[in-house]
Amino acid sequence: DLGNDYELIRKNYPSDNFFKVYTFNSARKMMGTIIRTNSDNTLFRLHAKGASEIVLSKCKYYLDSNGKKIEIDQFKINQIIKEVVEPMALYGLRTLCIAYRDFNSDNLDWNDESSIISNLICLAIVGIEDPVRAEVPDSIRKCQESGVVVRMVTGDNINTGMSKIN
Repeated sequence: DLGNDYELIRKNYPSDNFFKVYTFNSARKMMGTIIRTNSDNTLFRLHAKGASEIVLSKCKYYLDSNGKKIEIDQFKINQIIKEVVEPMALYGLRTLCIAYRDFNSDNLDWNDESSIISNLICLAIVGIEDPVRAEVPDSIRKCQESGVVVRMVTGDNINTGMSKIN
């Protein structure tokens, strides 16, 4: 819908040419990939995605609907969580924040994640469906009918988790 061709992008940026990858893990709740964006290898872009609350906390800016970079503060982050993330989670959607950051030097300590994955620019918050397997609700019901107290452990937003059992 945005006029881009995913296959062409993947052809131009194959995964074996990624400069650096910060793989997803449950502690970080996000991932990042750094690619070179010019032929002389002096410009880099970090693409990041992950749990909305986590990635938003690492953002210094967001792009408005006109593509203008706007500084973001904790008040605005809280507003986005309340007005965007939580309503999506109430509908059972897993939310992801998509962000980026540009670098114009390769003289950085790329292993210093806290410094690299900071001052991001938020592009979007998206909600994705992550359906519960078909057998889960009946299994929970059977456990409850048998007197077993069911506890749920999730890395998702609590509202996403609650919507799955209601």
